[in-house]
Amino acid sequence: MMTLLGVFGWGLRKLDFSLALVILGFVLGGLFENNLRRALSISAGDWGILLHSWNSIILYLLAAVVVVVLPIWAAGRRKPALVK
Repeated sequence: MMTLLGVFGWGLRKLDFSLALVILGFVLGGLFENNLRRALSISAGDWGILLHSWNSIILYLLAAVVVVVLPIWAAGRRKPALVK
């Protein structure tokens, strides 16, 4: 188990993943799973409950922007100037 986790950590370091985000995922992953299971249990398995209100849709869109658009925008700003 320790060897597997060590190889996993080495791979993440080589791919330049942030350690803070990985730890946050491990900590919050269980809470997310429990609350998702609870929401689906209350709605009798209807996934539509996750898109029921405009508040949730806006939060999903904001999360998508943060995860997808901001890294692309930041990478574009970090491009070095072309040297002639």
